[in-house]
Amino acid sequence: MQELSFTANRFKAKQSPLTDEHPTPTDVPQKQGISCKDNILFDSEYYTLSNEYKSIPKLDEFETILDLKAVSPLVSVLTTNSRILVYNHESCSSVTHTFEIPYSPNSYNLMPLSAIISNPLNALKPDLVVIDPISGEFQFFESIKLVPSLSVLQNVVKDRITLYNAEFLTGVQLFQENSILVTTSQKRVIEVTFKDQLGNVSIKLNQVYNNRPLISSILSKTHSISEIENSSHIVSIKTYDASPIMKSIIVLESTGRVVFINHLKGSSSFNLVAQHDMELILSNVGLRFLDFEFLKNSKIGVFLTIDLKENNLVSNVFYFENSHSVPNMISNKSVPCLSLDEEIIDPKVFSFNLEKTLLVKNDKKLIIFDPNFENLASPWVEVLALNHSLIIYSAEKLPGLNDKLFLATNEGLLTFSFKESGKSGDINGFLKEHINQYLQYNKSDGPLIFDLKETSLAIATTNIRDVLSEIYDELLENKSNASGFRSFADSNLERRVFLVKNLTAYTQRNYDIQNDEVLRTKILKSCELLALAKNFLHLNTNYSLINDSDMLDHLKIGVPLTDYLQNNTKNVLTLISKYVNYILNSGTENQVIQLSSLLKELFINSIIKLDDDVKQLLGGSSLSSVFVDHFELINNVNVITRKIYNLASETTDENVLAGYNQTLIGLSCFLYYSVNEIVEYLSTRGGSALVLFDELLTKEKDKWVHVFVVMKKQRDILPLVNKYKDFAGLSALLESMREDIQTLFESEEISEIEFANMATDVEIEFDRYFEYYGYEFAEALFSYYKQNHKVNIMLQNFDKHSVHLERFLESDLSNYSFGWIHDIMNHKVGNVSNKMIEVALEYSTSLREKKFQSSLGKLATVLQMNNSSEQNSNNLMDCYNANLSITDVQECIYYCMQELGMFSNSHALDALIDSPYIRSNNFNEFRERLKEIYFKLERKGSLDILEIVDFVSLGCFQPNILTNEVPKNGGCDSTGRIVLEIYCKTLHLLKTLTNCGNISLIVGSLSMSVLLKLFLKRIFMNRDYVPLEQIVLELEKESLNISFNDHSLMLSEDEIYTLQRRSNSQIKDYEKENRVSIS
Repeated sequence: MQELSFTANRFKAKQSPLTDEHPTPTDVPQKQGISCKDNILFDSEYYTLSNEYKSIPKLDEFETILDLKAVSPLVSVLTTNSRILVYNHESCSSVTHTFEIPYSPNSYNLMPLSAIISNPLNALKPDLVVIDPISGEFQFFESIKLVPSLSVLQNVVKDRITLYNAEFLTGVQLFQENSILVTTSQKRVIEVTFKDQLGNVSIKLNQVYNNRPLISSILSKTHSISEIENSSHIVSIKTYDASPIMKSIIVLESTGRVVFINHLKGSSSFNLVAQHDMELILSNVGLRFLDFEFLKNSKIGVFLTIDLKENNLVSNVFYFENSHSVPNMISNKSVPCLSLDEEIIDPKVFSFNLEKTLLVKNDKKLIIFDPNFENLASPWVEVLALNHSLIIYSAEKLPGLNDKLFLATNEGLLTFSFKESGKSGDINGFLKEHINQYLQYNKSDGPLIFDLKETSLAIATTNIRDVLSEIYDELLENKSNASGFRSFADSNLERRVFLVKNLTAYTQRNYDIQNDEVLRTKILKSCELLALAKNFLHLNTNYSLINDSDMLDHLKIGVPLTDYLQNNTKNVLTLISKYVNYILNSGTENQVIQLSSLLKELFINSIIKLDDDVKQLLGGSSLSSVFVDHFELINNVNVITRKIYNLASETTDENVLAGYNQTLIGLSCFLYYSVNEIVEYLSTRGGSALVLFDELLTKEKDKWVHVFVVMKKQRDILPLVNKYKDFAGLSALLESMREDIQTLFESEEISEIEFANMATDVEIEFDRYFEYYGYEFAEALFSYYKQNHKVNIMLQNFDKHSVHLERFLESDLSNYSFGWIHDIMNHKVGNVSNKMIEVALEYSTSLREKKFQSSLGKLATVLQMNNSSEQNSNNLMDCYNANLSITDVQECIYYCMQELGMFSNSHALDALIDSPYIRSNNFNEFRERLKEIYFKLERKGSLDILEIVDFVSLGCFQPNILTNEVPKNGGCDSTGRIVLEIYCKTLHLLKTLTNCGNISLIVGSLSMSVLLKLFLKRIFMNRDYVPLEQIVLELEKESLNISFNDHSLMLSEDEIYTLQRRSNSQIKDYEKENRVSIS
C-alpha cells in the first residue's frame, strides 16, 4: 500500500535542487511578459482546456518555485524560496510586471502564507497579505500596483496573529471582501479583517472555530510540522451565502468532523450551529478525510476519503436535510478512473453545471462525473490526464466564475471551462471520442496524455480493436472530423497521412497489436494507400501526369483527379495501375523513361520510407499487402525496370546514366521489397496470386539484387536481404563486395593498407553472418560459389569455417567433383580413392571429366594401397580400370564417327537410326534411344556401357547401307574397316569387363554375358555390311566361344528387365527384340 503523499507546498519551503522531473520556469522556453490568450489545448462538447497565459516571471539562478496560484483571471501569486511575486498576466511590457516582496526563511523553513484581496475599483491594484506561519506576524499591503506607475508610495500595515504553544498557521483563504480565514495546526480558524465598512485600513481578528486539544497543546514544546499529516487537522473550509445577510462556513477535519458555522455579515459573530462525525456515520475508523464539496441547492455533501490500508480514494455522498439533522448517506463509491496502484496526491473536489457535475483532481488527473454516477446504468465519465512533467501548484475556482477551474502550473495558467454534462457512458462512444481527441489535440510537448491506461477504465481489448478499426476506416475514406475533410485535397491528404501515423503510434501504446495480424495489416495498408494518394497528387501537380482527353477516357475516374484521390483513396492503386498501363502501351520511350523516374519517387516515398517508419511503430512484424490484388501493376513496373536497365547498358552519356542508375536502384528496391512482402503474406493464405508473385520472385529476384551489385550499392539492399533471409542474394552481395575491393587494389585505386583494411571489414561481415545464421548461410554461400564456378574462392578463403565447408562438401556427392581438392589439401587421399569412382559414374557430365576423375581416383588408390586393405584396393582399381576402358572405347567411337563425317550431318543421323535391323523389325523406341545417345556422344557427354553397346550394335554407320550395296568377295573397304574397329573395340571392352573383379559400381546388375549376347545377335542381324567371318575371327581372337543360334542368344525375362531398368526407361523394344529369330 502506498502512503498518502501530502503536498501542501507551504509545508515544504526547504530549498530543493533542480531536477529533470521538476523544471523551473527558466527551463521552459517562453517570451517573457507576453501573454498567449485563447491557446486551446483541448475542446469537446463537454469542456475546454486552454493555456490562457504562459508567462511566468523570470526567476533568479537557484531560485525555486514553492507555490503558485491564480487569485483572479488576471493575477497570480508566485512564492519562491526567497520572495513573493504578484504579477499581472496581461502585462504588455517586455517584462511581466510584478510586485515583489523578498523574505527570509523562518527557523522551520516554512514558506510564508499570502492572500490577495481584490479591488472592486481596479483589478490590477489589489491588496496583499503576507503572513509568517511560525510567528503569526503579517504585513498588509494596500493597493499594490501590477501596472507601471509613477507613484512610489506603498501603504503597509503590520500586525500579528496570536498563536499558542507550538501552534503554527497551515492555510489562508479569502472570506469576504476585506477579510481572510486562517487555519492553524491546532484546529483553529481565525478571521482577519483589514478594512472597515468605509474602506479604511482597520485590522481586526475574530476566532471563527476552535477545536484545539487543550492538553496536547499545553504539553507540546516544539512545532510538530512533520507530524501534521498523521494528526487531526483542518483539511478544508467552504463558505457560501446562506442569505443576503448570512454567511455559512463549513469546516472539515481530517478525522471526519464536519462543523457548520453561521456568520452575520458585517459582524464579529460566529455561531457553531451543528457538527457531525462522518467517520462514525461511515462506520470506518481507518479513513482519512481529504476534501469536500457542499452542493447547497441539492443539500448534498461530497466527501473525499482515503482508506490508507487499501489506497482507495472514495467519493462519499451524503444528503443533509438541514445542518442539524444527521446526514443520510446516498452513496459510497470509489472515484472512477483511479486505479488502486495510483498515488493519491493532494486530491480536490469541485462542482460545476449548477452542482450537477463533479470534478475530482488527483495529482495530474482531472475526473469529471455525475455525483450519483454509481446508481446510473451507463454513467458518463470523462478523464483528462496531464503530462507527468507538468507541475500543478494549485487548482482554484475563482469568485464569479463557477464553471471554470484555474490550474497554476510551471507552464502557465491552465483554464478548465465546463460546458455541459454527457448523458451516456457507452464505452465504444467514449473510446472513439477519446481517440479522436488524441488525433486533434495531442502534441509531443503538450500537457495532455491520451493513453488509455491513464483513464484507469476497464476496457475490453475487443472494444479497443473495434473502435481503432473504425477510425482507420474513417481516415482512409475521408470521413473523420480530425482530417479536415472539407479542406483542399493536398492538405487533406497530408493531414490524413500525419493522423494515421499518429494513430499507429497510439495503437502501439494502447493495444496488443503484436497478436492481431489483421489489424496490423489494415494499419499498414491504410498508411500506404494514403501516402500513395498524397504523393501521386503531388507528382501530378508538379508534372501534369494526367493531362489529355485520351488518358482521362482510359482512366475512367469520372470526377476531377483531386476529388478522386481525396475521396476514393482506397482505389488509388487501380488508378495508378491504369495510368502505368496506358503509358507503357501507348507512350513514347521518353514518356516511359519519365514514368520510371516518377514511379521510383512515388514508391520510395510512399512505400519504402513510410513502411520503415510504420513498421517500427508496429514492432516490425507487419507485412505489406497493398499490392496483393495488383499483380499487373507490379509486373509492369518490372517490365519498365528491365527497359531502363537495357537503356542504361547502351548509353554513354554520364549524366543520363546517373539518372538511369538512380531509377534502377529505387525500382529494384521497391520490387524486391514489395514482392517478397506479398509472397510472405500469401504463403499462409494460398491462392492464384501466390503462384503469380512467387514465379515473379523466383525469376527476377537475382536480377533486382544484381542491380545493386552493378551500381556498387550493395549495402543499400543488405537490410532487406537480411530481412527475408535471402541467403543467395546475401551471398552474391558479399562476394561482389569482396571482388570490388580486389578490383580496386589491382587497378591501384587503393593502397595496400587500404586494401587490407577494407578486406578485413568484408571478412568481418562474412564472419558475422556465419555466426548469426550458421550452416543455413554457409550452405547458400557455398552453393553460390558452386553455381557460379568460383569453387577456388570457397576452398581458399574459409579456413576458419572449415566445419561448415566440410559439411557442405559431404552433403551431396556432386560436390566432390571439386571437393577432392579440399581433401588433397588436407592430406585425405583415402577419401579421394573411395569417393571419386562414384563421382565419375554419377556426376560426370562430360567424357573429359569422367576420364580425369577416374584417372585421379586410380592414382589416389595407388598412393593409398599401403594404407587400406588389399581387397578394397583391388576392387577400386578394377572399377577405375573398367571406367577408363569405357572412356577409351567412347573416344574411339567418337573419332571413328568423326572420321566417317557423321556429326552435324542430318542425313547421317537419319541413316544411323534407320538401320536394316531397326527398320525391318520396326524398333521405334530404339530409334529414339539412338538419337539421344548420338547427341550425347556429339557433345562428348559421358556414356555408360549399355549406351555404348546399344549405339554400336543398333546403329548404321554408313549412309549408303540403304542401297544394300555390300562389298564383294567378303572384303572390307575403308568404311568397313572403321566400323569393324568399332565392333572390335566394343568386343574387347566386353571381354575386359567380363574378366574384371567386382565392378558392380560400373555396370550395376548387368551381366557382361547378357551384353555380349545382345551385341552379337544384333551384329549377326546386321551382317549385311561387315562380313560375319570377320566377327567370328575377332571372337576367336578374344577367346569368346559363342554359338550363333536362337537358343544361345536368347535372354531371360529378368535379363530383359535389367536392361530396361538400366536404360532408365521402360523400352519395350528389348522384349520385342528377344523374340526375333536369327535363322
